[in-house]
Amino acid sequence: MQLRAREYKLLLRSDLLGDHVDTEAAGRFRERLAAIARSCCLDLEGAFARDPLRAVRFFDVPGRSLTGRGFSLQSRRAETGTGPGEVVLGLRSPDRFVVAAAELPGRSPGATTSFEEDISPLEVQSQGRRVTVADPPSIRTRFVLSTTVEGGQALDRLSDALDLFPTLGRYLGPPGEDEPLIAGSAIHEKIFRGPRIGLRSGFVADAALTFWTFDPPLPVPRIAEVSFRVVLRKGRMSAGAARQAIRLFAAMQTDLPPELRSPSKTALALPPERPA
Repeated sequence: MQLRAREYKLLLRSDLLGDHVDTEAAGRFRERLAAIARSCCLDLEGAFARDPLRAVRFFDVPGRSLTGRGFSLQSRRAETGTGPGEVVLGLRSPDRFVVAAAELPGRSPGATTSFEEDISPLEVQSQGRRVTVADPPSIRTRFVLSTTVEGGQALDRLSDALDLFPTLGRYLGPPGEDEPLIAGSAIHEKIFRGPRIGLRSGFVADAALTFWTFDPPLPVPRIAEVSFRVVLRKGRMSAGAARQAIRLFAAMQTDLPPELRSPSKTALALPPERPA
């Protein structure tokens, strides 16, 4: 498949934004992000505005065989309870060709599939087992194929996921359709969008600030992430725009306190692993 976009994601230390993130707090963070952009000779335009609140939950079977094979399964709906909600199946791998060759159709007329590149900091571990961001800052890339199906279907057993995504079984080996799906802690998702950064050749980086809070018993109370997404043209990005984007992302890693406990939000939101 053809790449649709590249998204640069940086998990932030949760105390950077405080316990409560509102439009005012997002505005203060915007000024910090604008200063980083200026240091890279780029301009950040526009203000953060909050999207409708969403409830998010991740699922896996007891032995985490979905996660072990690079898949993630989640449900999303408006926190107000209005609207049908959606179920998303994603396949993630550092190997572009493995992901691009996968087939993940949804059993729904309105199902949509997207192929994107996720870019995060390259983390290194010292002999003392301490994890740090690489110096000089660099990147780690993973490719993601995701299919979204609208609706409020229950996800109680693996067979429910196989009904929604009919090809999933071929990637899991002998399907244990009766296996229960375990839900992770309920996530309350707050996203702020709006600021944009113009790059060379007319490419644009759209910034977002995502804030997750969890219901008990998850020990991680909250997660914050700043990201910017660049939509590609026929799967391509100009060299000039790519150089500007990587320079900006390196500056963000240097100037913002990163969270180094996990490579992604998803890894912190998975249900607890149980014996298969």
